[in-house]
Amino acid sequence: MRYRFVLVGCLALATSGCNKKKALEAKRQNVGDEVIKLASAEDAYFTVYAEYVEQRTPWPESTLSKEEQAWSWGSQFDEMSWAPTDEKTHGAFTVVLTDGGSSYVVTGQCDLDGDGVLAIWSMEKGGELMLTTPADVF
Repeated sequence: MRYRFVLVGCLALATSGCNKKKALEAKRQNVGDEVIKLASAEDAYFTVYAEYVEQRTPWPESTLSKEEQAWSWGSQFDEMSWAPTDEKTHGAFTVVLTDGGSSYVVTGQCDLDGDGVLAIWSMEKGGELMLTTPADVF
């Protein structure tokens, strides 16, 4: 009987670790989804104004952490009226213009496990979203 409790306890711990990893993956994917939305906002802005908006410094400026943070206005993204869904995020975002301003690279970064190693999503104009860090980095 005692061995059953030990087995159940071990299974519960293993399941808990699995659930934590899935939660981190989902939050990291959300940052990637925001990168896609930001690229779409850039394209829409270009359609109207024939230029892209650049934000070289990661925004929001606050230190990345496990906690979701409220979006703060005051960046170049304001020009496009872009903000993450619900104006909350686990990430910080940049847009760097390339090819003399005719193209761009959008990045989103996060540190969901608080280990100081950033997970980074990247997307070039017209390209696919790519996780540029290993799959076990959150």
